[in-house]
Amino acid sequence: MAADELASLAAAGGSAVVAAMATDAWRVARDGIAEIFHRLEPRRRRAIEGQLDDQAMLVEHAADPEAARNAVRGAWILALDMLLREHPAEAGNVGKLVEQILEQLPQAGRTRVQTQFVIATDQATSFGVQGSGSLHVHNYHGDVSDESGYAADDGLQE
Repeated sequence: MAADELASLAAAGGSAVVAAMATDAWRVARDGIAEIFHRLEPRRRRAIEGQLDDQAMLVEHAADPEAARNAVRGAWILALDMLLREHPAEAGNVGKLVEQILEQLPQAGRTRVQTQFVIATDQATSFGVQGSGSLHVHNYHGDVSDESGYAADDGLQE
């Protein structure tokens, strides 16, 4: 699996674990992540479980649970990114766990992370669409200017 695919999977995994905090899906997420880390780094299981439990408690008791989830999400994305870079063969297990968590989450809590890489070279134009939005990017290099004298590299001109 390519590095960008592993990063996307880490983002999906971290987001799913955090989305499960303080929901009925928590046990599946907690036990699944703890098992993956335990299999690869047996000494860290208790530390991982403690971290998961502490953060889930923060989310559960927070005045704004979504703000609390946002605060801890990055840590789990980073942890899974590091794990998958060191052990890319675990991608299948992480992917299965993400699906299990998403199946357990209430519809409103289901999150999917979409990452899109678009590469355009030379004078190319790129089009990217995610969900119902669209993005159109022109990338100008060099001394290109229109008749008004303003440089076109500000990205605002069509």
